[in-house]
Amino acid sequence: MGDLAVEAFHVLGLFVIGGTIVWSAAHAYLVDIMQKPYASLDDILLLFIYLELGAMVGIFFRTHRLPVILKIS
Repeated sequence: MGDLAVEAFHVLGLFVIGGTIVWSAAHAYLVDIMQKPYASLDDILLLFIYLELGAMVGIFFRTHRLPVILKIS
């Protein structure tokens, strides 16, 4: 029962994080970028960051491994 609850909380947390990323990216695109006559470099780089975060959540959903390598010296 405990393992099931932890797994359910884990999946729920990933959905919340993924939804927040999609919501933030949509807001940045629709409100910040579309209201200006041009997209600045900051806007484009921010969208790439949102893309990478979404990909990380997707990879973690499929593999249950964090797609980040931390070098510990």
